[in-house]
Amino acid sequence: MTDEEQQQAEAYIKLQDNVDELIRSKVNTTLLEWTQDGNFEELIVDVVKNSIKTNPRGDIASAITDHIRLLNTENIK
Repeated sequence: MTDEEQQQAEAYIKLQDNVDELIRSKVNTTLLEWTQDGNFEELIVDVVKNSIKTNPRGDIASAITDHIRLLNTENIK
């Protein structure tokens, strides 16, 4: 790898790090705004509902399904 290619690779990695940091910053700011908003619980419920609707086999829906199965198993005993 030439010096120029090495510099380009390092610049690309630094750019990716900067993008990741900007995304984290935006997420942190958004979460902070949500917590300051009086409707925080409603926002989370809406996010969960939308997640289940758009991806019924996703992590959230699977966790709820597993929990319900556990509760049913406990009630059968």
